[in-house]
Amino acid sequence: MFLHCNLLEFYFALFVFPLLHLSSVSAQTLSAMDTTIQLNATQIRTNYSKQLNIHTFTNSVSAVYNFNRFTVNAGNTFNSTFIDAVSKNIRDDNTFFIDSRYAIFDQFKLGGLFRSRIVTDNRRIGLSDVSENSFELIAEYAPIYNISVRPVLGYKLDKQLEQNDKGFIYGLNSIFDNVNLSNYLFNSNVKYLNEEIGRRNNITLNSSLSVNKHFTSDVFNSFNFEFNKITRDFYLKLDSAKADFFGSDLNIETRDDDVLMLSENLKYNNIFNFMDFEFIGGLYFRNVERNTLYKLTSPPSKNVFDTRIDEFRLNLGTRFKLRLGDFNSNFKANYTERDEKHIVKNISEIPENFYLDRVEDELKKNNSSVRFQLGSESAYNLVNHDTLYLNLFLSKLVYNTPSISNFTNKSNIFRDDRDELLYIARLTYKKFFSKFFSASIFVEAYMNHLVYIYAERSSNNNWNRVIRLASNSNYTDKVLTSSNSFEVLANYTIYDFEDILNTVRSFSFRQFSFTDTTQINLSKVFFTTVSGNIKLSEQGSLNWRSFSTKPARYIEEYSGELKLGYRLNHLSFFNLGIRTFRYIESRFEKGEKVENSRIESIGPVFDISVRFREDLYLIGTSWIEYISQSSKSTRRIVNFNLRILLTI
Repeated sequence: MFLHCNLLEFYFALFVFPLLHLSSVSAQTLSAMDTTIQLNATQIRTNYSKQLNIHTFTNSVSAVYNFNRFTVNAGNTFNSTFIDAVSKNIRDDNTFFIDSRYAIFDQFKLGGLFRSRIVTDNRRIGLSDVSENSFELIAEYAPIYNISVRPVLGYKLDKQLEQNDKGFIYGLNSIFDNVNLSNYLFNSNVKYLNEEIGRRNNITLNSSLSVNKHFTSDVFNSFNFEFNKITRDFYLKLDSAKADFFGSDLNIETRDDDVLMLSENLKYNNIFNFMDFEFIGGLYFRNVERNTLYKLTSPPSKNVFDTRIDEFRLNLGTRFKLRLGDFNSNFKANYTERDEKHIVKNISEIPENFYLDRVEDELKKNNSSVRFQLGSESAYNLVNHDTLYLNLFLSKLVYNTPSISNFTNKSNIFRDDRDELLYIARLTYKKFFSKFFSASIFVEAYMNHLVYIYAERSSNNNWNRVIRLASNSNYTDKVLTSSNSFEVLANYTIYDFEDILNTVRSFSFRQFSFTDTTQINLSKVFFTTVSGNIKLSEQGSLNWRSFSTKPARYIEEYSGELKLGYRLNHLSFFNLGIRTFRYIESRFEKGEKVENSRIESIGPVFDISVRFREDLYLIGTSWIEYISQSSKSTRRIVNFNLRILLTI
């Protein structure tokens, strides 16, 4: 990969790599890697960015071509990340596919699919060096336009932990698309794929069924069923002692993941001509098993047992929508229940006390929760296009770890039983003064009460209260475009037992912020952009009873940009300017503010956007920062971002 070189070569390869891709894509290739890809066209996307010491490069080539009865799909995506630090890290990930189909007759197609993925990482940890290459023969038979069957037979080469495996893959995919039976609309998709590669076996089963029915124009019902089963084998490194005992330096861990989902959606619209009603219900079952092939039973250990996780979820929800003249409102209620159990599989060769120790560890992970949510969104249209909005939200969460071990365990690692109560209310007023100018103002209150059930953690019980007051305005005409926002925020965290616990102290956080962005068109081709941001924050201890604070930390942040731009056409422009930033942190000593640290930066910024049309453009941004910090020498940091899209 091109990043395995010095930094100079890296920048050189950055611009050469897309050209190599372009020259290697002939007029006969194609791809569906981008949902916006045009038919009978090749599309190239390139993105490079440098932020501090992290370089990220992405290049994708995709195309779709039709030749009478023959179609071809192809694509390649390359991602690379280079972290230029003391220990340099390089990770490359390349994915390629080519899919071709030939229609022997209208109902029957034959084709082939080649897929490849190569991942390299110089850290050599986990799955840092893997590769997959497979070729599949695909037949597609569609006796009816909305029913098709696709058998698959292929061969795969797979590399993991320096172990090369190969073997056959086979599967079947059947699709029922919008099949109408007695005015019930059925959609079904079943996909099965089995990969028998060397010592490993990977199985994928995805199945779904949906039944939709319009009883009337206002009454609709939808039922959905989905079952997925994924089995994957992974290699694990064995230490030398275990490798000698089992005659292999690799163990195999099998992970089985089974998921079953059922959902129901019922809609009644135009009840009494002013109300809509919707009901949503769902069940979710998940089973995850982890099994290892080789188990060393001597000396015995509690870590040798295989485990299973059973998870269950229930979701019930309703929605009412009211339309009463100038007043519109949505009311929502939702109930969610979740339960998770951790189970240990016994091994008869290991003494029971080890099994019981592991069971106790897993029981501590068991948890269940119940959440109830209630909310409303209302809007009232006042005179002269003014609108008043009211948003209300209530949430109650009960979280439990029911294991008896958590009642007797002195450690509070697993003792996370808690109740949470949350209230949010927001009132917004929006006014349109003219077609050029609009403004809004809102006030928001947020209150959250966190209560731990066990005494060992009850010192963390607290109320968090946040009040926000904000406004924003927007003005747009042919010469001037301006947008600004103003916000004042007060955040108070009050502990329930601070009166009896000297180690617990309530605290406050207050913040003022102002942001403005203005663009002025100086002529048909020249324009200037000015933006600025001010943020002032204060942190300190809080006495809620007397509602008094003692400030401890004060932070000032100022940033701004001034740029002069030139329009090449209505889609393209470039501009050049200056960017500045200042950060000042102070502490309070005897009521006086004393500066603790300061960071300042200033430097040029350059933007360019060249759009010949929607599928052919180049966008780039670059800025240089000269950063000075308290008691440190000035540093220079170059930042860069480039995006290219080309359709041939």
